Amino acid sequence: MDIFFWIVAFLVLGVLIFVHEMGHLIAGMLCGIKAEVFSIGYGKGIISKELFGIKFQLGWFPFGGYCKFKGEDPNSIALEKDDFLNMHPLKRIAIAFGGPAFNYFFAVVLLAVLATMPYVKKTYAPVVTVFESYKYLTDKNETTLAYSAGFRNGDVIVKANGNAVTNDRDVYSALMKLASLEKGKSVSFIVRRNGKELPLSIKAEQLQQLQSKPPGFLFGNSLSIKNIAKGSAAEAAGLKSGDTIIAINGVPTLYYSDFRKAIYDNPGVKMSLTVNRDGKQIKRDVIPGQDMRGGIARGKLGVEFKDNPLAEESVPGKPPHLALVAGFTESGTMLKGYLTGLGMLVTGKIPVKDSVGGPIRIMQMTQEAAKASIVGLLNFMAIISLILFVMNLLPIPIVDGSIIIISLWELITRKPVNRSVLMKIQMFGFILLVTLGLLITFNDIMHILK
Repeated sequence: MDIFFWIVAFLVLGVLIFVHEMGHLIAGMLCGIKAEVFSIGYGKGIISKELFGIKFQLGWFPFGGYCKFKGEDPNSIALEKDDFLNMHPLKRIAIAFGGPAFNYFFAVVLLAVLATMPYVKKTYAPVVTVFESYKYLTDKNETTLAYSAGFRNGDVIVKANGNAVTNDRDVYSALMKLASLEKGKSVSFIVRRNGKELPLSIKAEQLQQLQSKPPGFLFGNSLSIKNIAKGSAAEAAGLKSGDTIIAINGVPTLYYSDFRKAIYDNPGVKMSLTVNRDGKQIKRDVIPGQDMRGGIARGKLGVEFKDNPLAEESVPGKPPHLALVAGFTESGTMLKGYLTGLGMLVTGKIPVKDSVGGPIRIMQMTQEAAKASIVGLLNFMAIISLILFVMNLLPIPIVDGSIIIISLWELITRKPVNRSVLMKIQMFGFILLVTLGLLITFNDIMHILK
C-alpha cells in the first residue's frame, strides 16, 4: 500500500512541474516564440514525442523540468530576430512569469475546489493532553514546547492573551500571533489546574521550535477505541471497538499522552490493560508490536481512538463563484504565512535544517497527505504550488526571477546584457543549483533516517 502512495506522490510532483512548464509554454506561444523542448525531468529524454514542432519528453532525473525556447542559450553563435534573447524585455518577462503565474492560479483552483466540498467543522474543549517529549510525536527526543512552558495533562485553558478561551481554535489563534511578536515578548495563558488558576507563557524566541514542530499538546482527549487494525497486537489481545482503556499495568491512564508513552516505550513487553466494556471492567494482556522506522524500536498497539469534539457543525460547500473568491482569499493567507516563515528563515529566527526540504521530503509529505484524505492531498498540492510560485520569482540565477531581473535591467538601461555576462550568470546559477540540490537532498535523507 505504501508503494501506491509513493506513486501518487511522484505523480503529484509531476503534475506541479507540468503546470509550471505549461505556463512558460503558453506564455511563449502568446508572445510569438517557438518552444523547442518541453521536458518533465532533467537530462536525456527516456520517452519523447514530437508534436506541433515541439519535442515533449520525460527526463531521467524527475525532480524538475524546463521549457527550452529558440535562441535561449547565450552560447549560440548567432541570434536571429525571433530568438528568445533578442525578444523585447517585456515579452521575456511575460514568458518567465508565465510558469510561476500558472502555479499560483493552479493553487487558487485547487483551493476553490476544496471550498465547494461540504465538511464537518469540529471544535474541542480547551482541555489539553500534554506530551513531555517530542519522541512520542516526531521521534526527536526533546522536551515539547507545551511541557517546557508549564502545561500539564488536564489543564483547562481559560484565557489567551487576556481573552476568554472557549475552544481549541482560540488557543491556536493565540499561538499564531507569536509570528508577529518581537523578541522578548510572549503570548500569555491562564490555565485552571486542580481548581486553581495559573499563569503560563510562551516567548517569541520559542517560535523557532513551533515552526518546525507541533506545540506538544492535543485537544479532544479520548481513550475509547474506534477501530482495531487487523493482525495487530490489540486484536490478538481481544480488545474490541467501544472498549475504553482506563489503566495500564494497574496505573490509572486518563490521557492519550500517557497511553502513547507507555506503549511507545515498551515494544515486545507484556502489559496488562484494564478496559471498560459495557460498564464492566475487564483485563487483557497485550504485547505491543514493534515499529522499526528509522532503526528505532517503538511499541505499537494498532488502535484508533474515537474523536471527542465539543461541538460538530455541518458546513455546506460554497457555490462556484464564492468558492473562487475563497480560493483567492485562502491563497493570500497561505502566501502571507509562507513569506513570514521565509523571512524568519533568512534572518535566522528558525533553523534551516528543520525548515528546508527538497523533492524527497516533499514526496514523503505528499504520500502522507495522500494517506490522510483526498482533501489533505489537494490542500498540500496547493501549498506546494504556492511555494513554487514564490521560489521561482526569487532573484536567484537560473530560476525565473533572474530572467525577470535581467530583462528589467535591459528595459531600464535600454541596453542588452553582455552575452559573456549571461553565460557567467548561468554557470554560477547552475553550480549554485547543483550545490543546493545536493545539500537539500542530504538534509532530506538525514531527516527520513532520523
